[in-house]
Amino acid sequence: MIKCPICNELREKTAPAWAEEIALEDELKMTRKNDPVLGTKREVLKRAQGQTRDFLNKEMVHRREAHVLERAAQDAVSEEDR
Repeated sequence: MIKCPICNELREKTAPAWAEEIALEDELKMTRKNDPVLGTKREVLKRAQGQTRDFLNKEMVHRREAHVLERAAQDAVSEEDR
């Protein structure tokens, strides 16, 4: 498998965002329902989830455009060579 620097860069951004999201979810679960900061914690979690989703979408788009389509083009060329 070829190491793609763009894939690595995107993974390096996604991993900490996902870890932060998990930590915020755990923190929210431990917060009491009558705690005044509950709403703020929910908003922070939603922002973190959005950021993680954005990074995952960027990874997916990159893989589709750079790797899947690239392989399809290579397969088409190899089919023509036969």
